[in-house]
Amino acid sequence: MELKFEIDEDLLASCALFSKRAKNLEGWVDLKNQLWVKYKDTYDFFNHTDYGFLFLHENYTDTLNKFTKTVPLLLEDVKKSEKFKELLSCTRNYTKWLEDQWLEKKEVVLDELEDILKISLPDVTFTVFVIAPVVGGGRYLGDHKIFWGHDEDWPNYNIVYLMHEVLHELIENGPSSHAVIELATDNELRIRLGGSKKYFAESDTPVGHEYLLSQEKKLLPKWKKYLGDTNTNIYGFISSLE
Repeated sequence: MELKFEIDEDLLASCALFSKRAKNLEGWVDLKNQLWVKYKDTYDFFNHTDYGFLFLHENYTDTLNKFTKTVPLLLEDVKKSEKFKELLSCTRNYTKWLEDQWLEKKEVVLDELEDILKISLPDVTFTVFVIAPVVGGGRYLGDHKIFWGHDEDWPNYNIVYLMHEVLHELIENGPSSHAVIELATDNELRIRLGGSKKYFAESDTPVGHEYLLSQEKKLLPKWKKYLGDTNTNIYGFISSLE
């Protein structure tokens, strides 16, 4: 299994304008105001959560067609700005750091992950679309693609959570699957890579999604038993739960 890191400038520009973290960008107010004046309808469409109201208008198809023409122009104006060039430079530096981390730790990460899952990882390449952490986040996009950009909140954070996103492809969605993914990566893999010896926390910082914590704590005794069981793999474990 391999990770390939890429930067998509249109994706980066759109995140700088419309992501939930875009408000954290310093010095972008003037640029955003200029873009809003020039592309008001398009800008407002992406910043508005109640998209359904658009379809109350008889001419909504004309409006959508207009967006298909104006969005590329909006993103091009963003990419020409000095602020975007600064953000792109930060993203490139971060991408290089991610690549170095992956090359340094890939062998031990994959060995440990195979040992935890008790399967051979597929011979596939996942494309990681990298976004500067200030406007990034993490998400599995499907079809071997991952959206990624996050600060290193604790040692090996980025590597651990990239493997978390990988498992969203390898493990089918089910009632227990996300909790099991967090037990395998956020917790067991993190610990094996040199984190604290505690599940659910790293240096007293909570680990994983809060809404999954109670489910994971209930599963923990079965999970610990699974890790010592040589007769089943991760798929058998999940089947036993569901």
